[in-house]
Amino acid sequence: MALTDEPCLVLGVDVRLEQVFLNLAQNAILAMGRVTAPKLSIATCFAESLNMETLRLESKVLVTVADNGCGIAPEHLKKIFDPFFTTREAGMGTGLGLSIVDTIVRGFDGHIEVESAVGKGACFSVYLPDCREKDE
Repeated sequence: MALTDEPCLVLGVDVRLEQVFLNLAQNAILAMGRVTAPKLSIATCFAESLNMETLRLESKVLVTVADNGCGIAPEHLKKIFDPFFTTREAGMGTGLGLSIVDTIVRGFDGHIEVESAVGKGACFSVYLPDCREKDE
């Protein structure tokens, strides 16, 4: 786990933020089910992100959750945040986890990105507004 030296301050409901990161960690753990040397990485840092509406750079807190699991097939990447989309067997998942994650993150004026390669794992990057500037 790699965390910033300075506390990351974001405006959000703690229970909802817990839900975001627990869902991402649980998905990562399930994706690593058959990996002989599983590796889950969680990191925080500060980042700049382009606001597509204002075309201005904004300060963000970036939290990444990465694994070396099975990865996500390219044809699934565009659907993973859709409600009820799942690649799991019937009865093994509702397909709501990532949809809920996306809804919560957007509700906090953030966004989420994913990079993945089949057989190599996935990395979810969660960008949330940095509240340091607002508190000063």
